[in-house]
Amino acid sequence: MPGFGFGAVRGRARRRGSGLTAQGLLIASMNAAGGQSALHDYRLATVSGVPEFLSADLTANGNDHYATAAGTVPTVGAGGATFDANDSARQAISGGTFTCVISFTPGALGTAGRFFSDQGGSTAVIYSSSNTSVLTAPVYVYENGVGGIVATRKDLYDAMVAASGEVVIMATGLDFTADTELLVGHTTASGPGVYRKAAIIDEVTHAATLAADRALALEALAA
Repeated sequence: MPGFGFGAVRGRARRRGSGLTAQGLLIASMNAAGGQSALHDYRLATVSGVPEFLSADLTANGNDHYATAAGTVPTVGAGGATFDANDSARQAISGGTFTCVISFTPGALGTAGRFFSDQGGSTAVIYSSSNTSVLTAPVYVYENGVGGIVATRKDLYDAMVAASGEVVIMATGLDFTADTELLVGHTTASGPGVYRKAAIIDEVTHAATLAADRALALEALAA
């Protein structure tokens, strides 16, 4: 897929001659774009105080991820944040269209779950063991840098079942225009497993560099 290959990212870094990693380049691009973009390493999150779960945005944009309600707080460990079906990490937004990326190791998936959603769950990226509905937005799944687009909820589920370890999942063009929160996970039906990193790309402020920044996110989250 043009614009999403890991090799293209490495070439871009070499052309810039910056010596920065993909994560460093992505942070620089997010800082330059501003807005609602964010990068998170959930291994660095804390679980204490209010909000109970807090992951500080690694960019200068200040778009932290949080969880406060009882029963919705992920468990933070050396590998990342472990979500059960009721856990989520929330980001306050003022509407918008987003590319959302996570590095994720599947747990006990059950028959259905959500990786990204709005605060009410009306717009969500859903996997299902039996539902063949087309996904609400284009979704790509990579394991060890190899993969591509998945078309349906069942295709997404099958990709998780087939995974031998961590995968990188990217959803593009997620329309949260009328929403106030973007969730990694869902209020009651998250995809259980370990979430290590998350990248949220504001497609409006990144319009000029969107394809390149998506590729940077894929490599940064795989590292």
